[in-house]
Amino acid sequence: MPTYYCPRCQSPLKRYTRRDDTEKHFWSCTGYREGCTFICDDCREEPFLKTCPECGNVLAWKISKKNGKPYVACFNREAHADGGVLFFNEDGTSRDTASERPTAKGSFNCPECRGELLYRRVRNGKYAGKKNIFLCPNAESHSDGKVRFFEDDGGVPLF
Repeated sequence: MPTYYCPRCQSPLKRYTRRDDTEKHFWSCTGYREGCTFICDDCREEPFLKTCPECGNVLAWKISKKNGKPYVACFNREAHADGGVLFFNEDGTSRDTASERPTAKGSFNCPECRGELLYRRVRNGKYAGKKNIFLCPNAESHSDGKVRFFEDDGGVPLF
């Protein structure tokens, strides 16, 4: 097995088995005694060292409990512009390219909380990749505590 090195301190990385009896593995820096706390996910017996282009954190490589397929995500919500989890292709490349991102015809606010609406392409379900929506992620500001979705009418939300 080849030797992999920590991107923070250049010490060797070591593969460990998780203690939760799931037989899953992760990689950790051997320089922990010197204060390095780097860890990353195991991707087919190699450390997954891809980083988020927006915040610089190491991406998580996981297996979905729902369908058993691998996925890649950055869970560092506080550092992302839209405050959400970012998902990537399995190889760590961005799912959306700038040309694929929809563009709204202006800036719009939620009718309930007055927060700014986000304009996104639907990623799941029967409309995945075929339809755009507006959403208000401020669930805590809504009466029922849920995210609000609005239909798209050519770049303008339908209220």
